[in-house]
Amino acid sequence: MSKYRLLRLIIGIAFPVVVIFILFWGLYVKIPIPCVFNQITGLYCPTCGGTRAVIYLIHGDITDALKNNAFITLSAIPLLFVFTVMWLGVILNRKEWFIPNTAMVKFFCVFAMLYIIFGIVRNIPTIPFIWLNPIN
Repeated sequence: MSKYRLLRLIIGIAFPVVVIFILFWGLYVKIPIPCVFNQITGLYCPTCGGTRAVIYLIHGDITDALKNNAFITLSAIPLLFVFTVMWLGVILNRKEWFIPNTAMVKFFCVFAMLYIIFGIVRNIPTIPFIWLNPIN
């Protein structure tokens, strides 16, 4: 089996399994994962409250999802779209859909910069930035 076929097989199976796991976790388990970064530093990482946000999103409660992690809530749909297109590219054997191209690299670079900025801004201890902290 070639490396390309092995990659297609792994991605073709992994994406739906991860999506089903996240849906199962959000619908039935509902246990937030503790943040090690927050426990060590006392600061909020960019994904603090993200598990609760995803749980609320799965249940259709967008308000509480935004209160827990606005970044995860607002980026869930674009990320799900990009990864679904990449997955479909693997399934349909369309290399141009899942092999990184300029637009995809730019998207992930902008996403990474926004992720870092959100992590910094949410730790500024003044209004309105404290509104970005997750609710407990």
